[in-house]
Amino acid sequence: MMSTKTRYIFERYPEKKNQIWQRMLRNAEFSNICTDYGKCIEAAEYWNQFKSPDARAKVEEYRYLCDALEKEFLQALSDSAGKQDNAR
Repeated sequence: MMSTKTRYIFERYPEKKNQIWQRMLRNAEFSNICTDYGKCIEAAEYWNQFKSPDARAKVEEYRYLCDALEKEFLQALSDSAGKQDNAR
């Protein structure tokens, strides 16, 4: 079963929905990246409700991690597209 955490990546890239879905079904590591991205978004949103300096630091850390996961996601998606093109 697909994690509800993956909805964030679909919301971020609705134009790539089919490509994301196919890749997630074929590759557990890719699916984990999508799930981790969702967890990261939720953690940043959680800490954003607090106004302490520690909370602000956590928000920044999670946003940085979200950016890194998004880059990893895009690279993996690009790699899969290239492999599909070469298979044809």
